[in-house]
Amino acid sequence: MLGIDYLKPLDEQDPGFIPILLYGYDKEPVSFVHNKKPHTDYYRGCVHDLQYMIDARTTSKGNLRMISYFSKRSDCPACQGTGMSNTVTDIRLAGHRLSEVEKLPIPEMRSFILGLSQLIDANEHDIVSPIISQLEPMLIYLNKIGIRTLNPTTAQEIVQTVTS
Repeated sequence: MLGIDYLKPLDEQDPGFIPILLYGYDKEPVSFVHNKKPHTDYYRGCVHDLQYMIDARTTSKGNLRMISYFSKRSDCPACQGTGMSNTVTDIRLAGHRLSEVEKLPIPEMRSFILGLSQLIDANEHDIVSPIISQLEPMLIYLNKIGIRTLNPTTAQEIVQTVTS
């Protein structure tokens, strides 16, 4: 059938076995044993099973441990983990990309935002002024409650709030 030798370790298996293990095999049913009972069915793959557990919001400690073993947080290279589109992350404010500004400590970010009004012309001022007036109280409050930097999710929510 698939040529899997169950007595061999994974690194000695046929190279075609790993994609089957991860992503499943839908060409024909496969025989396997689950809970000491033989079964024959199509194999969905580990990735599908893990995604199903994540989507179902599993609370099982064993399933959560399995998910953590096979999961790794990685930032999207396009948005650097901000969740913002390239159009938004490429916006430049006084020569700095928005993605750089959002990583500043809150007090520095507030100073930078307030200093923008002195660096822009009248047309830009009409656009930026309402955004600054919304951002300033948010940054004052975040600093007051002790938040030192924005996480990407908070930064994205603030950008969506002030640009909508």
